[in-house]
Amino acid sequence: MTTATKKRKLYKISQLEPRVRRLALERFQEWRNKTWNNYDNQNVAEPMEYRLTEHYGVTNCELTWSLSCSQGDGVAFSGKPDISKWAKKDQRLATLISELEAWAILSGLEPPEYFVEITIYGNYSHWNSMTVELRNETNWYGDEDVVVPLMNRVCDIYEYLSDTVKQISRDLEKIGYAEIDYQSSEEYLTENGYRFTANGHRYRRK
Repeated sequence: MTTATKKRKLYKISQLEPRVRRLALERFQEWRNKTWNNYDNQNVAEPMEYRLTEHYGVTNCELTWSLSCSQGDGVAFSGKPDISKWAKKDQRLATLISELEAWAILSGLEPPEYFVEITIYGNYSHWNSMTVELRNETNWYGDEDVVVPLMNRVCDIYEYLSDTVKQISRDLEKIGYAEIDYQSSEEYLTENGYRFTANGHRYRRK
């Protein structure tokens, strides 16, 4: 005896009628919110981590973030970045460092050796929850009219790093939110091969 099997016609989300497409997307977004897990968090973190290290050159740092469109949400990072690697991706920082090293040598002093640490304080993770510490590990001794201008240049680098850390945080926040939006978008559904019935229910293989 043979058994007839009825084949169900399935559609990409772009092939559904506009009203059904909206309904299918709403259902999927609700499902995503309920089933969001650590794997999804990692998918959001990866483009932010890549941006931080590969675009900005900020290494040896760990991301902390909360992106739920609530007050106090955002992205922060902490660690001890290598300032030389940072400068390779930041021309302004490279210029400030180069000028300070040149002035130190012209003044008959050793070039500076930097210690940089970024710390998150408080219970939030956003652009204004980080502090930057910058120390020159080289001992400079000499007349004030020589040493003070050099220390002022160290302060210029510190202020630049403090401002830049905030700018980077804001940029990472935008990337994070964009990734979250993408994972609940029609584009995501299309690229990942999701199929739907004619009335907008997502097809799941048994």
